[in-house]
Amino acid sequence: MARAGAIDIGTNTVLFTVADSGVAEGPLCVVEDQCDITRLGEGVDRTGRLSEVAVERTLVAVSRFVSRARELGVSRLKAVATAAVRVAENGSLFVAAASDRLGIPVEVIDGLREADLVARATSGDPALPTGTKLVFDVGGGSTELARVVSNEVVDRISLPIGAVRLTERFIDGELPSERAVAQISACVNDALSVVPRSLRRGAFSVVGVAGTVTTLVAVSLGLDPYEPSKVHGARLDWREVDRQIKLFRTTTLGERRKMRGLAPGRADVILAGAIIVARVLRSLERGALWASDRGVRFGLLSEMMSEAA
Repeated sequence: MARAGAIDIGTNTVLFTVADSGVAEGPLCVVEDQCDITRLGEGVDRTGRLSEVAVERTLVAVSRFVSRARELGVSRLKAVATAAVRVAENGSLFVAAASDRLGIPVEVIDGLREADLVARATSGDPALPTGTKLVFDVGGGSTELARVVSNEVVDRISLPIGAVRLTERFIDGELPSERAVAQISACVNDALSVVPRSLRRGAFSVVGVAGTVTTLVAVSLGLDPYEPSKVHGARLDWREVDRQIKLFRTTTLGERRKMRGLAPGRADVILAGAIIVARVLRSLERGALWASDRGVRFGLLSEMMSEAA
């Protein structure tokens, strides 16, 4: 039985998962799944560069995860970096440092490969709807959408909108203003206007992936601590998303940091993320989504298991 590990270095989080599998394309048996909010993309939208402080926070997490991978006997390890690294002027310097810590090359993936990996992570998952799916992933720096038919990606797009990016651009202070909410909504609508009709034609279910969506579910359930088994595969209605947007809009950052289900490290960016989710659902003319907490890293693990067969 192969034991593999995957590290997803995102704009807001570093995610680490170790899994076993006995057969190619078979179900993954998760051994360990960890998340560290390091905010690598802090300030990138304004400066175009990764800050030294954010880089060091992220390298500490990377070092910890590679040490843990060795402890768990991982035989194959892959790491990817996404939006913040691919747009930052000094992204290559971070990649060199992270690759040195890991002992393996870090792959900087573009938005389309990111969409492919996210879609692959949802394929054949019994907790999610069958049939045609529109899978979307709200990240810190970008949002990906992919149309999946018979577990194959037939169309996808990556958009330059993310929870960290839009928060830094429009929200300033403890209490978000109505103007900021309107600006974020307008920015998201503009980005979604380029999504081709081919991506959203006919009947399909919507699957939302990653931290924003899973946080919205956790808040709706009042989970503390977070329980993956209760979040993965849960249905989230647009009314609940709108309720939480109003909640986050009318509470201070300090109050949000104390909310059940909302990790303190996400408290400042959750409003922008929730607005992206709401606007995606409306643009797709769907009233609900199914949540998946299995994103890029699970797509990577699936790839590795298939390659090892």
